[in-house]
Amino acid sequence: NLTLSRVEKAERSLGFRGLENGYHVPRSAQLVWEGFPAPDVPMNGPIITLDGLLIAGRSRSKNSDGLIDIRLLAEQEGGLVDDALSVLLSRRHFEIYIERDRLMLRVVSDNGVRINGDAYGRDKVIGLQDGTIIAPLVKAQDSFSIKVKFQTEHNSVRKVVFTRSPTSQRKG
Repeated sequence: NLTLSRVEKAERSLGFRGLENGYHVPRSAQLVWEGFPAPDVPMNGPIITLDGLLIAGRSRSKNSDGLIDIRLLAEQEGGLVDDALSVLLSRRHFEIYIERDRLMLRVVSDNGVRINGDAYGRDKVIGLQDGTIIAPLVKAQDSFSIKVKFQTEHNSVRKVVFTRSPTSQRKG
């Protein structure tokens, strides 16, 4: 067990595990969803899908008998869906997963995603950190965004809060 502990520390110091800021995200980290309609997101807790991925996109969520985990829709005032902007969101837009103690986002849409203002295209993989802003609509980045916030304990991320801004007004 001591050998494994040393290997893990060495991997972190070389950047193979954890984040550049010294934090690591274990697979047991709790993911919390704020500002989303409850049917559009998974239950708060760790990623428990068979493949270890959370899939975000325009399709109906698994809670509503769909194929994705996180439903993304652009909204107008009052919570009405903005069809013109929502059509720019792919049915499968991006994936979130934990790999080697890092929280990752993989773009699977040809329409891309903005991370902290920078546009990324299909198949790009980005490490998410505390304070990261995800704007799913590259061409309308101000329509809505998702902020990532880490809650840590002893250099380990215990909770990741994903906050949609502005808060959705849809009831589900």
